[in-house]
Amino acid sequence: VRIALIDGTAPHERDARSPGAIDELINLGEFWDSAALAKERGRILSLCEKKAEGYRRVYRYLHLAGEFDRAREEVVRECLDREKMERAAMRELRLLKISSSSTCDTRYLSAFGMGGAIRLRTLQEKATVVSVQGPHGTARFYLQALVSILADEGVYTRCVFPSAFSENTPEGVYLPQNKLLFLDNYTEDTDRTVNMKRFLLQDKIALFRHELRTLDAEYSRMLTSAEEAMEGVKEAHFALEYIYGKAMNFEAKEAFTKAAVRRILSLFPV
Repeated sequence: VRIALIDGTAPHERDARSPGAIDELINLGEFWDSAALAKERGRILSLCEKKAEGYRRVYRYLHLAGEFDRAREEVVRECLDREKMERAAMRELRLLKISSSSTCDTRYLSAFGMGGAIRLRTLQEKATVVSVQGPHGTARFYLQALVSILADEGVYTRCVFPSAFSENTPEGVYLPQNKLLFLDNYTEDTDRTVNMKRFLLQDKIALFRHELRTLDAEYSRMLTSAEEAMEGVKEAHFALEYIYGKAMNFEAKEAFTKAAVRRILSLFPV
């Protein structure tokens, strides 16, 4: 039995594809006072529009940040001694225990939400932490090389942590057989580091130094602007939550929730 509970409200609406047969809808609107909400209609519509506009601005800034990051990635790729980097990554793996199988899990360490960009402290206390450090987003190249080599070798169980901004950009790789965790530019309690400057062609970096500094600055500026725009979303969200909270019958909602949980648990074999 596999069951997933999904928030289907805006901005990530989700309809039931096979209603009744597979999917079910939970209507929490049964527990609010429609008459009380109707009195707040003007304010609700205004706050919903403010929230929607805030999200549009957030996505616009994140899109621009992505464009600057891709431009930066293209420039850095021209300045990278890829063969030297891949040999170093291969030497790293040759020292490790192999696994009985080759499986790859995908998990996320980071997110961008109402609190801005955040990254969880996952596994740090249980693993040897190797921080891959370097300017201009260069750590991704080493982590991408690790992911590629691990897949090609076919003897390593691993977990890859993609960036919240791009599924093709790993920000971490974990090897459970060796309790070894590689992280992008992690600065707290690291056991050792991989310095990406070793793999950069300094003569080429010098040619693009001004352009890379500009791209770094614009990338950071767009992320900051996205975080500022998210503040407006948060303000509208909690104002709406306050209005709806006053109109909700939480006692009836909690009774419904407990019954729903019992029904879900009854679907699992004993």
